[in-house]
Amino acid sequence: GLFFVTLAAHSGAPEVSELMALATTVSALFLGALLVILAMAVLPRAAGAVIRRILGKIHGGLGERLAAIADGIADGLRSLPSPRPLAGFFGVTALYWATNAVGMWVLARACGLEVDLVETTAVMTVINLALLVPGPPAHLGTFHLGVLGGLALFVPQAQLEEAGVRYAFYLYTAQIGMCVLLGAWAGVRLGIPWRGILDRLLGGGAPTSEVEAAGDEPAPIAPR
Repeated sequence: GLFFVTLAAHSGAPEVSELMALATTVSALFLGALLVILAMAVLPRAAGAVIRRILGKIHGGLGERLAAIADGIADGLRSLPSPRPLAGFFGVTALYWATNAVGMWVLARACGLEVDLVETTAVMTVINLALLVPGPPAHLGTFHLGVLGGLALFVPQAQLEEAGVRYAFYLYTAQIGMCVLLGAWAGVRLGIPWRGILDRLLGGGAPTSEVEAAGDEPAPIAPR
């Protein structure tokens, strides 16, 4: 939704038209999935019954497995809270994206980019579209492509090659740094034994069970 609203004033540009087509396709896919989930929440047993009736005639085993998955999803949806907590969840989500957009705008101005808050929000939506594409670990490169692709809609090429590249670097560093800090804080609060996990990953940890401990002992020498 933010994508279509923020780029409404630039809908005539060829680049925006291509992005609009991509965003429309993605939105249609997610909207279809949302409608299916809502239908399963309202009629929890209907999805499994329909799958069994249709696919069961073609392949009984496959139809039964897919129906079991649908029943499991329906059971999970049945445990959703009342609309009031859900409204709070959507409110916090909106606050998160608004804070993210303001932070990106402040950083853009600090990097010398002449973009307003609406244009920065449009850049944020283009980044999210780029992140839908499977990429390398931590979206290294994919994230930067989304940043520069979004900025290219609003800033000249010369500014994009200097301030835009600098902005993409600092924005990526800030995002990764925030993820690391919040992850470390959550790990401390949850009491996750990071040292033990790292030792096991590196292969130098102590045995985790009596079976492993017994396996480390030397085998007795059989008498001749």
